[in-house]
Amino acid sequence: MTLPCVHRKNVLGFRIACEEMWGPDGLDQTVVRLPRAIRDATAGLIPLEEWIPEEFIIAWAHAVWEGPAQRSEVQFREYVAATIRHGFGRVKTFLLGMMTPESIAPRAQALWRGEHTTGTLTVDVVSPTMMRGRLEDHPYLESPILRMAIGEALRAAVAHTRARRVVESHTGGDPFVITLRYSAT
Repeated sequence: MTLPCVHRKNVLGFRIACEEMWGPDGLDQTVVRLPRAIRDATAGLIPLEEWIPEEFIIAWAHAVWEGPAQRSEVQFREYVAATIRHGFGRVKTFLLGMMTPESIAPRAQALWRGEHTTGTLTVDVVSPTMMRGRLEDHPYLESPILRMAIGEALRAAVAHTRARRVVESHTGGDPFVITLRYSAT
């Protein structure tokens, strides 16, 4: 069995967003909560491997939740949205700004697969103002915090398209269902 992994840009996005939101003290609060092996592999100056075990991102999310986010859903969601901005980069963010939710939906699985080695993400447009995503077979689904994070990540990605006032709700475990409602473009 292959270890589930995430692309290194996600870890970099987690680090950058943490320091951006809470400064060096917030980053320190997070890093100190990481298991030593994960801290050594992701928080220092050592270059990151291209693919990082998903458990490292899970540990980062929990450390942020318990640390600088202070178990605040609002703070944590803002943090996840910031990680998406940094993970996408300027070019991808620019391109998303030209897309509609309808045009991003069929690309969701390819976007997911470019950043994760496991899990299946499908996104369907339900109406001109609603889409529904479904994530299956992924370690994030074992944690309510990571389920919230993946819902917010999809919301933040769609919010970068021409959609406005994007609101997320989710249900389930595995499969995990994310519903996004938004104003039509």
